[in-house]
Amino acid sequence: MTEEIIERLHQFTLTEEEKETVSIEISDVLSSTNDCEVSLFGKVVSDKKVDLQGVKNTMPVAWGNPTGLQIKEIGWNFFQFKFKDKEGMNKVLFGTPWLYDKFLLNIQIWEPGLKSTSSIFNVCELWVQVWNIPLHWMSMDVGRKIGNALGGIVDIVIPENGSKEGQYIRPKARMNITKPLPRGKLIKLGSETTWVEISYENLPYVCYYCGLLGHNEKTCAHRAKDVQDGTVKTDQFGIWLKAENHASFSEKHRQQGTNSTNGSPVVNGRRVERIVNS
Repeated sequence: MTEEIIERLHQFTLTEEEKETVSIEISDVLSSTNDCEVSLFGKVVSDKKVDLQGVKNTMPVAWGNPTGLQIKEIGWNFFQFKFKDKEGMNKVLFGTPWLYDKFLLNIQIWEPGLKSTSSIFNVCELWVQVWNIPLHWMSMDVGRKIGNALGGIVDIVIPENGSKEGQYIRPKARMNITKPLPRGKLIKLGSETTWVEISYENLPYVCYYCGLLGHNEKTCAHRAKDVQDGTVKTDQFGIWLKAENHASFSEKHRQQGTNSTNGSPVVNGRRVERIVNS
């Protein structure tokens, strides 16, 4: 809407009355600024329109029903989540990433001028699992370097007991979601180079053709172009991007009435998933 208004403005020839500015003071915007400072802003990464009522019914339950939470729709798949205080806000922020109906709900804190097209929404934090690291390279420092190569490291865990598939490093990394999800990285020590594979916990809705979030192969513009050009690629992305979830909902959330299916609660018919720090 903002872009449309600005575009129309550029076409207008303003009258003298319209050119007169309305002066406002800091005190005039104090209450609304205070509201923004205890708000998180979320963008659902989807090519489908998300229903406001569905978000209102689903996310408060996923977050433990914070007292006084208010939810407003302020744009296409763009929402303001106003909390009673910063403590409640920070609990939700700490628990990122969040999914709504399997789509990524990219949550960010407010900053002046924030809008759905702000570059801050090009990045989100995801827990990933890094596999095929030689055992003698399995260190926190190696994990940090891989996390930083993915876009930036937020947290890192080396699960003590590994898993039935083997041992892996689990960084929480900042990812640029305007690009295809990285499938792995080449890492090198001296003359030895190894490909390490990356999988994603609670993988958001992703296209297994182009690797981008928010749509599927049927609506993928990249695939449509490749079909037209006769350059269709196969087996570039697949279900192997999805990692077995390391964490699950706490007993507290189950007691609050969420029904768990495969470790992920279903609220009002929608799957809501949460990644929790170990």
